[in-house]
Amino acid sequence: SKTKMLMWWTEIRSRKKIQPLLIQLQLFQQLSKPSVIQSTEKSSRIAWALMG
Repeated sequence: SKTKMLMWWTEIRSRKKIQPLLIQLQLFQQLSKPSVIQSTEKSSRIAWALMG
């Protein structure tokens, strides 16, 4: 059915969003410098690029 496909698609899309956020969180915990926001932004871009 259409709704099942939509639910499945939403799940995949949300998973794609969650993974980079988890990567960001891990990096955020590792780095405790003033430049942490900049490096997190950079790493999220890399993560998004890898995720496609």
